[in-house]
Amino acid sequence: MTQDHLNRINSWTDGKKMKLNTSKTKNIIFNFSKNSQFSTEVKLNGEVIETVEETKLLGTVITNDLKWERNTDKIIKEANKRMFFLHKLSKFTKNKEDLKKIYILQIRSKLEQSAVLWHSSITKKCEINLERVQKSAFKIILGDKYVDYDNSLKVLKLQSLGVRT
Repeated sequence: MTQDHLNRINSWTDGKKMKLNTSKTKNIIFNFSKNSQFSTEVKLNGEVIETVEETKLLGTVITNDLKWERNTDKIIKEANKRMFFLHKLSKFTKNKEDLKKIYILQIRSKLEQSAVLWHSSITKKCEINLERVQKSAFKIILGDKYVDYDNSLKVLKLQSLGVRT
């Protein structure tokens, strides 16, 4: 069945004068049955497509068990890299609105990347880790005016990351 779908996709791309890159094409199997484990070998133009346990799709890490810890870890790592710039900029300006804009554009956007896909399924631990990054940013933005996280949400007129619509 999977092979039939891949063959149709390949025919369609050939008809559009496009070519699928076999080395970049991956196969991931989502199987939640404990009794029926299987593997599927899929071929594209005679070459076997690599079967993987996780892959990155448009910057989002997807695992074959559909758990989001690896994706959350990646998001936090990338957001923390961006925190460096917010920290440096806070040395040049104390204008909290400017710092807030930089936070929203550079860091929060990363924290919410593909959230529509994974938000409802993350663990409490992942949620806490994401909020920790935002809390650190608030401390930088507010400086010595930082009281606590809940107060910072009100002062900066932002929502917690856990409150997504």
